[in-house]
Amino acid sequence: MKSHCGCTKSTKVKAAVCLLLVYLVIHIYDARLNSNIASREIQTESINDLEVFQDSHSPFTVVGNVTSKVNGVRRQSTCDYQLKPNDNSLRISSVSWADIEEANIVVSSGGKYSPTDCVAAYKIAIIIPLRDREDQLKTLLSHMHPVWQRQMLDYQVYVISQAGTGLFNRAKLLNIGVSEASKDAPYDCYVFHDVDLILEDEDCLYTCELNNPRHISHHIDLFSYKPISYYAPCNPSLESATVFSLIFPKLYGDEETQGFGGVSMMTGEQFASVNGFSNLYWGWGGEDDDMYHRIRKQAYSVVNPYGTKCSFRMIRHQHETGNAKNPTRFSLLRHAKARMRKEGFNSLRYRTLSKEFKSLYTNITVDIGQPSPTMMNFLTQRFLPVGIFACHAKMPWQAKKGR
Repeated sequence: MKSHCGCTKSTKVKAAVCLLLVYLVIHIYDARLNSNIASREIQTESINDLEVFQDSHSPFTVVGNVTSKVNGVRRQSTCDYQLKPNDNSLRISSVSWADIEEANIVVSSGGKYSPTDCVAAYKIAIIIPLRDREDQLKTLLSHMHPVWQRQMLDYQVYVISQAGTGLFNRAKLLNIGVSEASKDAPYDCYVFHDVDLILEDEDCLYTCELNNPRHISHHIDLFSYKPISYYAPCNPSLESATVFSLIFPKLYGDEETQGFGGVSMMTGEQFASVNGFSNLYWGWGGEDDDMYHRIRKQAYSVVNPYGTKCSFRMIRHQHETGNAKNPTRFSLLRHAKARMRKEGFNSLRYRTLSKEFKSLYTNITVDIGQPSPTMMNFLTQRFLPVGIFACHAKMPWQAKKGR
């Protein structure tokens, strides 16, 4: 008997059986592949094996244990910040360094400020990763220094400037910021701040939360103030990445990836718990997603207690050639949780070139090297489509020993 489409019932049954067999074969293949990858990670992800990820310069020193370096002592706050009327009329204008310094005479050398009539709950290091973009830095500090003062923060601003013209590495600069700031004082709250984001409502407080990391730049004018979350290809929250899980992420229990870039805060304890940021994301993208999954791995939540009060304006700028999109970011993200104990703050290497205590900030210029030849070869790969091929790409530490 034929159906209305001209196919016999037996043909339909055969087609259904074929589809089922293909589905089972793909699942078996993916399960074996993911199992093999996981076992290789467990066996080979030592610090020595991960040397392939490090820069191509050898004299750098390894920072080492994170816990003893970043934990300050939280104090009992006596500051009582009162919400102030806010007209939400952010005005961005070009100003000179001299004008900004004159308007912030209470800021000490190195960009340091603490309230004189009360004790703040946290001692805060505000870390800004940078290369060039001085005009944006002027705009940010011109607007934010008075805000931070009115919020009665005990803080110091650290600008971590990457030397050279090679690939930019935002996350590595943030790790360096924590490393360098912790040499100056026992900070117990670290604010990671992109230079192009300006707070619109100062009732969004720049403080840490004891129980969970904070991410306050969910609402940005460039994205119509809508929070961004997505199902990332190669999401490490999945036990296996398959064609079907990429098409139907919710069905396979995938967790939406929320951003942790822009402006975020962590206590020293939280930062130590996740071993800081990954150093592997050269170029644009992926490092904030990697940190999000490190945070979730440690059973933290990412919180924003102020909701839409934490809104930001993005200063427009041209995308730098040295910060091009990293085409392998999703491949690296697939292994974020598996390697977090071996790679991060405890494997950080860099060279400090200079440290300048300027009127409004401490500028630390660093040489972070460039990806090793093996890593550079990996970074030049292209996966079209991204999907399953990127998720199952062989990592450089696997290729190193022919696995």
